[in-house]
Amino acid sequence: MQNTFIIDADIKKENYYNEPKVTANDDITFVVNITDDGLPFDLTDVITVSLANTRHDKQTIVTTGEKTGSNQVTFVLGTSETAISGKVKAVVQLYDADERVSTLSFSYKVEKDPTGDGFVPSETEQTLIQTVLGDGPLIIEEAQTAADYANTQGDYALQVAVDNETRFLNAVDTVTLRDSTYPNPAHGDTVRVTSTATTYRYVSGTGWVITDVYNPTAIDEVTAQLAETVQQIENASIDIEQYPRLTLEVTDSPRIQRAIDDLVNKKTKIITFPKLPFDFSTTVTVKTGVKLFAYGALFRDLTTHRKMLNLESSTSIFGLEIEGAGATSTDGGRGINIEGTLSAYKKDILIEDCYIHDVGFYGIFAEFAENVQVNRCWVKNIGYGAIVGLSVKNMNVDKALIKNISPGQNTNSYGVGFSRQQTFGLDVFPRSVDCSVTNTLIEDVVGWEGLDTHAGENIKFDNNTTRNCKVGIAVVASGSDFASRKCTITNNTIFGTGSGSGIVVAGAGAILGSPVQPADACIVRGNTIINGGSIGNTNNGGIRIVATEGIIVSGNSLKDCYETGICIDNTNKGFVITDNVIVDTQSASSAASANIGIRSDYNTGVIANNTLLLINASLNTYVSQRGISSVAGANNNITIGHHFNTSVIKAVGAEGQTIKYGSIGIGGSEVYSGLGSPEGVITATIGSLFISRNGSAGTTLFVKESGTGSTGWVGK
Repeated sequence: MQNTFIIDADIKKENYYNEPKVTANDDITFVVNITDDGLPFDLTDVITVSLANTRHDKQTIVTTGEKTGSNQVTFVLGTSETAISGKVKAVVQLYDADERVSTLSFSYKVEKDPTGDGFVPSETEQTLIQTVLGDGPLIIEEAQTAADYANTQGDYALQVAVDNETRFLNAVDTVTLRDSTYPNPAHGDTVRVTSTATTYRYVSGTGWVITDVYNPTAIDEVTAQLAETVQQIENASIDIEQYPRLTLEVTDSPRIQRAIDDLVNKKTKIITFPKLPFDFSTTVTVKTGVKLFAYGALFRDLTTHRKMLNLESSTSIFGLEIEGAGATSTDGGRGINIEGTLSAYKKDILIEDCYIHDVGFYGIFAEFAENVQVNRCWVKNIGYGAIVGLSVKNMNVDKALIKNISPGQNTNSYGVGFSRQQTFGLDVFPRSVDCSVTNTLIEDVVGWEGLDTHAGENIKFDNNTTRNCKVGIAVVASGSDFASRKCTITNNTIFGTGSGSGIVVAGAGAILGSPVQPADACIVRGNTIINGGSIGNTNNGGIRIVATEGIIVSGNSLKDCYETGICIDNTNKGFVITDNVIVDTQSASSAASANIGIRSDYNTGVIANNTLLLINASLNTYVSQRGISSVAGANNNITIGHHFNTSVIKAVGAEGQTIKYGSIGIGGSEVYSGLGSPEGVITATIGSLFISRNGSAGTTLFVKESGTGSTGWVGK
């Protein structure tokens, strides 16, 4: 069945639409009309369009589309996109010759096709079929009776609706004016006569009937109250033009500060700004409770790197553009600055619909701040960090656009980061906790990391896109002492550059086997990573974990990553790597490139149910050379389960004492693999099995029949 859905989406405004519902295996077409702030979006420079469909099972299917109009693109879905029932998150991606122009998001719901292949009636449904075949006439008679009753009730309900039909007409002063104004009334017409405070309703066959006698002053009182409320709202704000420059004020920032200071002891807390530029020569402090409505206004200082705005608690900034003196590698220039203290956090701050650009060091900076919300902001051309929080609580960034964070400092630069000062302990500079970045696009952080937390706790990165960043997402330590904890990295799309990990999770202290503090209880799930990893470095990859505890890496899709798809470095305790799809891990120089690589020692965990594929052998010199590759780490203890694996070599080094291929029963018997005989080599419990890869008759399968050490193996 062919179904076509029209989606109207704006790249700047909030989009509201009825969520399409589709049936699995139907032919589905989405036609997307794209606007830019209400005007048709010109697709002339767009070269390629695609639709990333993230299904309910967290797998992402990319559908190629085509331009079908000046501002219209069309996508014809196959069966893979709708193969799984549930909500599907769809992201329209527009590319020009060099980079993606923009992204648009919508969702649709897939419902199971009950008549499709594989449908098996339940026991209840089978019994019903049998009943109908046996008692058909009786069932038909009962159904007819029920239908007659339903029709009777429907007629009654319709009559009640007609009898009570009401249409309110404009009020009149007298009954005489009622009759002259409405000479031919219809059933249900209702009119208020103000001179007698009476409401009349016309009834067919009867005429005008009084339905209500009301308090004649009540409506006037309500009207007066509404007028008073409107006046209060108007009086609650002031226009900045009420504060013109004084003689000695050569720029606008002093008069803006005067206006804000004037509000401190007044009930008025709102300042509105016209669509004009305002020149700054001093920092402006937005005092507690003040809100700036500045849609279309520009605050600028094009010559001096300074903190443009300092925000105190309970402040809000709406629609403001801030322009600085250009990006630089030294601190000084900050678009919006929020600085509390350890004993007095700045709290309850909202920054919304702002455009901050060409600022020296930070676009938005917060330290010792709590409940900071940044919504729908565009931050670009910043020297070091677009949005950075140090020792912050509940700081959330949603639907931001971040681009070109450069040149950085000491090779570091950040799109969004939650961190802490490293000079003292947690009692002086606490962790950043309970923070998030969602639905955000980060591009061109070529020096370092798109999304980052150092020693953060309960940090969430969800449904973001990073592109042309050295590292897509980093959950790492603060110095060598404090690791990140309980962080989640979910449903993100990462376009790597071959210069760093797509996602890296790392603990504190590079001590093999004994990190100072592991990154514990982190989750990496449902992400899509393309071209992640570092060219020429097999100890890096699309996803890299090092010094972790209890990490889950599940349901991710990795394609064309460099050297290693998922890289298990050293000292990962209790990891689970499962249900990932890894395609065409590539290298120009190393035959050791692997879809999953156990690259060092002191690792314990499970690797199971992954899909490891070789699809495009011509992608590079070496492509998916090894499905699973393991070094001979004497302290590893890893269980490898079943995988679907089409790599050139299914596994290398994944054998011996430290690698198991499953357990048998409740006694702890294990399955091992390797070369030669296990006798005197493999320590195991009775009932364990060993498969020799170079054995012959009687020396291929060994069973552990006696002893508790490495002896007692018998060939079969």
